[in-house]
Amino acid sequence: MRIRPARAEEASALTELVLRSKAHWGYDAEFLEACRAELTIRPDEIDVRRIVVAEDAHLGVLGVASLEGTAPQGCVGLCFVEPGAIGRGVGRLLYAHVMGTARELGFTRITIDSDPNAEPFYRRMGARPVGRTPSGSIPGRELPLLEVVFAPRRDSWTHAWTGGRRAVHLGNVAEFQSQFGPASAEAGHYSCLAAFISPHPAVLILPRAVPRDWIDMVAGVLGWGQVEVYDGLAEPGTASSADRGRRTGPVRRLLPGT
Repeated sequence: MRIRPARAEEASALTELVLRSKAHWGYDAEFLEACRAELTIRPDEIDVRRIVVAEDAHLGVLGVASLEGTAPQGCVGLCFVEPGAIGRGVGRLLYAHVMGTARELGFTRITIDSDPNAEPFYRRMGARPVGRTPSGSIPGRELPLLEVVFAPRRDSWTHAWTGGRRAVHLGNVAEFQSQFGPASAEAGHYSCLAAFISPHPAVLILPRAVPRDWIDMVAGVLGWGQVEVYDGLAEPGTASSADRGRRTGPVRRLLPGT
C-alpha cells in the first residue's frame, strides 16, 4: 500500500469512491444526493486541497484523504475508504499521512467535521471531541467536531542529536536503570518511552512487546507516517541476548495501517 498525490483525471472516480464509502453507513439515495455537491472532488482543486490516495499494487485506489487550509490551522476535508477495504488499515494509513504532512507544513491544529459513524475511528486515532458543527449538506443536522493539536516543536538536545531527521529509537530503559541497582524484570516495558524521543521515528526497537493499538494511537496523536516496529526482543525466559534474537525473532510491523 502506498500513499500518493491524487491526479486531476481521477476526480470523478474519487468522487464516486467517496459516495460509496458514505453509503456504507446505510444512508439512502436521497441523503447521498443531498451530500453530493459537498463531497464532489473537482479536477482543479486536487492540489490546493492536498488530496492524496491510498493505492494497492493489485487492487488500485482504496481510499482518499485531504489536508485543507493554511498553517497554522487546517482540517481533514476528506478521509474515505472503499467499503470492501474498511477495517484493513487503509484509513489509519491515510490519517497518519495527513497528520504527518500537517506537522511538516507547520500546522498546529487540525479539525475534523466527522460523520457520526466515523467518530469512534478518529477518537481511536487520538483526535479529541470539542463540540458540534453544522452539516454542510443537510440543514439542521449537526456533526461531531474533533481536533488534533500538535505540541510546538522546540530546539533541544533531541534536535541536535538527530539533526531534525527521522531516527532509529532503541528502547533500553532496563539496562539504563541497572546502573543504579538491580533491574526489574518488568522495567523493559518502559522502553516504549523511546517512541517519544523525536517527532517522527523511522524505526522503533523495543525489548518488550507493545500492543498494536498503542503504536496506532501514538502514531495518530503525534502525526507519524509509517513506522517500522521491532518489539518483543527481550521477553522473559530467554537465556541470552544472542539466544533471544534467534528464539524470539523480531516482529516486523509497518504501522499504522499495514
